[in-house]
Amino acid sequence: MNLTREKINASYEELLDVFEVQVVYILLENSMHREWTGKATHKRKHKLCEKPIALDTEECMEMIAKCKKNNRNWD
Repeated sequence: MNLTREKINASYEELLDVFEVQVVYILLENSMHREWTGKATHKRKHKLCEKPIALDTEECMEMIAKCKKNNRNWD
């Protein structure tokens, strides 16, 4: 992997399709955390998510369970 070259992706979906990307940092609005955590997990990416990670406890537990089920890290 060449880290000296920049690559601009047209969308978040395109970024999640890049094989070399192993971790994504979710900096979106709080209401979008569950959606994009799910999409990143589906693409087998590890995630870092800004606080608060979810809008409520139920949403948080759902997100963590999905990560564990797919053997992806949650930070």
